[in-house]
Amino acid sequence: MELREPPRPRRAAGATGRNLLLFNTVLLALLLAALVWLRFDLAGPGGDGAAAQLDRATAAKLKAAGLDDQAAHLYERALSAGEGSAGERAEIAHGVGATYLDQGRCEEALRWLYQAETLLEGADGEVRDRIGGPVAEKIVACLERLGRSLAAKSALAASTRLAPPTAATDTASNPVVARIGERELRRSDVDAALELLPPAARAQLTATAEGRAELLRKVVADDLLLAKAERLGLDDDPQIRRQAEEMRKQAVLAAFIDREVVSKITVDAADLENFWTAHQDQWTNPETEETPELEEVRSAVEAAYRRQKAESAYREMVTEALAGAEVELHPERLAAEGEPNAP
Repeated sequence: MELREPPRPRRAAGATGRNLLLFNTVLLALLLAALVWLRFDLAGPGGDGAAAQLDRATAAKLKAAGLDDQAAHLYERALSAGEGSAGERAEIAHGVGATYLDQGRCEEALRWLYQAETLLEGADGEVRDRIGGPVAEKIVACLERLGRSLAAKSALAASTRLAPPTAATDTASNPVVARIGERELRRSDVDAALELLPPAARAQLTATAEGRAELLRKVVADDLLLAKAERLGLDDDPQIRRQAEEMRKQAVLAAFIDREVVSKITVDAADLENFWTAHQDQWTNPETEETPELEEVRSAVEAAYRRQKAESAYREMVTEALAGAEVELHPERLAAEGEPNAP
């Protein structure tokens, strides 16, 4: 059964326009009801695979019609059916990732593109050759859009797994930058360490040849010192383990906040103007008492605006989390002995 895009209502005045809109709404509802009936009619012994194929074919038509949300939903459902070879599942995951990327939802796109990349490792050569390159390109595009340029470079270097290149190509894209005994340290290893540094330090270390040389020395030295510390058994120290666990929690929490709060912040032009009006004294020169025009400091103002919205959204998230759980707080028990309110 072929599902076509419902006819888009033309602009009409009065009752005619309303009737056309009602007709198209009813038609779309009937089409979706038919799709649901077909899916459950196909379910049963051996029916899941057919239903997954129907979902996949329908999703492709919905995507072509510009109905990306509906297409992504059917692609996900087809993949969750668990049917098909690794190559077929990789193609479905690639379809979901491509759909989300087209919508600009890069975090969700990455989830599916990485899944496609993993599935491709168990797929046959024909599928790897056909979609391996596009999957890698979309991963790099997502990381670039998210401002993770170093991670994008590493992904670009690592994408050689999808289509085995020559040794020369591998060396050119991800060269050996140091050797520690028999172990090789590649550029992607240094990029990974650089990704953990604050932006200012990152820019300083990569701006000059001397800075890059110092960065490499630090990465190698850290590796050697870490090996020495592990030989001394410090990695088994209970306090070190507690600190490592706390750092892991903070990293996971930071990633969660970045995904659920920071990445969802949008800049409304009118709201930004109001923010500027209320806070422009922050950019007033104390000596001349002159305030620049918004366009002169737009990037800084927008950063402050985003930071305020992120803090507000985070506070709301904390309030909702505490309200949605059985929580008892006893701050008085945190007071030191002898202080007021101490137990």
